[in-house]
Amino acid sequence: MFLKKYKTFEDKVKAIITFYTIQKTLVTKETFKKYNIDTTKLRTLNFIKHDKETNGYYLNTQNLKELRKNFYKYKQQENKLNKKIQKYIPIFKTIPYIKMFAICNNYSFKTPKKSSDIDVFIITKQNRIFITRTIITIITH
Repeated sequence: MFLKKYKTFEDKVKAIITFYTIQKTLVTKETFKKYNIDTTKLRTLNFIKHDKETNGYYLNTQNLKELRKNFYKYKQQENKLNKKIQKYIPIFKTIPYIKMFAICNNYSFKTPKKSSDIDVFIITKQNRIFITRTIITIITH
């Protein structure tokens, strides 16, 4: 985890916001929670700003317009992918030998782009990976 080298709470928060700003993404409370940051302390920091419109955090106003634009663009793409995911969940639940399935990559990080696909991580019962893969491929293609 890239935060290990930062000692103070303030430095960790700055590092997270800077990292996501470089990626042109607003930081939300959920993002801070991923890094085990106590979000109740955020109000005490005077160097970060809170955007009420998107409920995101940022360091300076000069890039807020672009961050908001990307926030809404990601949200729109996330909604499109979500519709596809909701369509396949009941199907995946009926496939034998699946112990667990999870969505990963851009969608799970809430930064999907137009070119993003849905990446699925599947855990199967022992010695059933190839039959499960065959069934999933037949059903989804």
